Amino acid sequence: MAQNSNQQQQPSPSQASSTHFASVSFWPSGAGHLGHIGIGVDTDDTSGFVPATHHSFWAILTGFFFRGRIQDDIQARTNPTTGEVASHSYVHIPISAAQAAAMKQAITDRFSHPGSYSLYFRNCAGFVEHVLHAGGVGGVPHSEIFFPPVLYGMLWYVNSWR
Repeated sequence: MAQNSNQQQQPSPSQASSTHFASVSFWPSGAGHLGHIGIGVDTDDTSGFVPATHHSFWAILTGFFFRGRIQDDIQARTNPTTGEVASHSYVHIPISAAQAAAMKQAITDRFSHPGSYSLYFRNCAGFVEHVLHAGGVGGVPHSEIFFPPVLYGMLWYVNSWR
């Protein structure tokens, strides 16, 4: 079900019956090549949760909390010189109009009040799960989780205490 793309994609034919979808993106080059995931509603232009200012990879690996922010993943991973978008893939999840509205509101709320970021405790995976849960979606099907394996662990941890 995951679709590899360097460009934005339309919903798959299986989603044609659903007018709304949640799009979860995976960016292998994000977070020092540990990977980054983001989420969009009715679009593949996803948003992701990241530290608000640049920190070294080693500083982020410590797990300390930094001020966070929501970013536009496409914009953040487009080479300003060539205009080329970094390699990424998507998982599309069909949702209802009510779920789409709730998820959009969760993204807007987090954009207004992002809070702190920590690689281990409050990260991009937790943000995606938060938005999915706001719409009543249990999460990304684990059979669809992207590599690298560290994301499996992060999502398992986030879901272990909910």
